[in-house]
Amino acid sequence: DDTTDIGRARAFGGTILCIGTFWLATSLKTMKGGVWLNPSLRAMCSNYGVVIAIFLFSGLNAVFKDVGLATLNVPSKFEPSWIDPATTKVRSWLVDPMGTPEHPIQGWAIAFMALPALGLTVLGYMDQNVSTLIVNRKDHMLKKGPAYHLDLMICGALFYPICSFFGLPFPHASTVPCLIHLISLSNRETVHMEGGGTTTRVTSVIEGARTTNLLIHALILISLTFTSILKFVPRTVLFGVFLFMGVGSIAGNELFDRMKLFGIWVFNDFPSYEYTKKVSVKAMHSFTFFQMVLLGILYATTRVSDLGVAFPFFIGALVPLRWVLNRFWNPEDLKWLDA
Repeated sequence: DDTTDIGRARAFGGTILCIGTFWLATSLKTMKGGVWLNPSLRAMCSNYGVVIAIFLFSGLNAVFKDVGLATLNVPSKFEPSWIDPATTKVRSWLVDPMGTPEHPIQGWAIAFMALPALGLTVLGYMDQNVSTLIVNRKDHMLKKGPAYHLDLMICGALFYPICSFFGLPFPHASTVPCLIHLISLSNRETVHMEGGGTTTRVTSVIEGARTTNLLIHALILISLTFTSILKFVPRTVLFGVFLFMGVGSIAGNELFDRMKLFGIWVFNDFPSYEYTKKVSVKAMHSFTFFQMVLLGILYATTRVSDLGVAFPFFIGALVPLRWVLNRFWNPEDLKWLDA
């Protein structure tokens, strides 16, 4: 850790950019329901709040460039980024499954790697289907039916073999970007509940979701031509964007709604969620605490490098664990708490 004056300045400046990006993006996102400017400008600021925040705080970093905050490390050439330390040359586009002449891969090593590969398969399967299940909830009012197995079949038959030969990461649905995409296509309203508290409800969803997905990834491809501009974006600004995406996906999440209930000690003051009407306080709080413990363990596996390999197996173990929960909680209560 850099404890010098310039190191402290970088830490302070990075924190300002991160929090500022998050604050501005959040403020502009909620601007649509305010009274500033006119409806058209409010809608524009709300829709492009993240882009405005990135440009503004990247420009602020350029003004105070003497601080020396780290920016995106964008390659200047379109080529594989891994450099062989033995030859100091970039690797070839195609990956040889048997390794290189300098570092051949033995047959036993390939067989041994089948175990972590199984974990990666479980992780991809769970992440894909959990994201799809969350997005296709009834209260999101989507009209087009889900295609759980079709998506996986296309990934397994087309994308994964290509990614394997070229050494690319495997694509699959990711929960936070999926929810952010859904929220951006949804019109929501704030609903005041009996007993206090508010929640958001989807009133309508803009159709053409497949078109927006195509355009998003087309723009990602086009961004390869803007590497000379992207290298000016500070990493801390992107951290603010990630924070905005994470906090934005919390809205309507029942776990976080139930965590807030720990601070309300009078039962009659509980918001009128369905589970507060159907489930006892003891069962609700105990199940919420159990979920918080699992969330803590899950976070620890992502932060401790030695436990990282266990992450996908922990995710897979949640399925049989859910079957066991019927022995500790009433199945009728679980129907409301773990819908």
